[in-house]
Amino acid sequence: MTHKKEFTINGKNFIFDKSRSRLDLIINNFLRKSVKKNIAVAVNDELVQKSEWSSTIINFGDRIEIVYPFNGG
Repeated sequence: MTHKKEFTINGKNFIFDKSRSRLDLIINNFLRKSVKKNIAVAVNDELVQKSEWSSTIINFGDRIEIVYPFNGG
């Protein structure tokens, strides 16, 4: 039996396999490689340092906000 978790990224709902619920794996799954370098990530309104992504576990109902710079104006 596979366990699924529901959470949000930038206001959109996602369901993810519980066995892969580390923040770094979620980021790798949802972002293009070229975007990952300069992003800031918050979980439940708390900034998570890049060095802590692999040890941060995402739980049911967590809110992830990913912000990255873009060209334009």
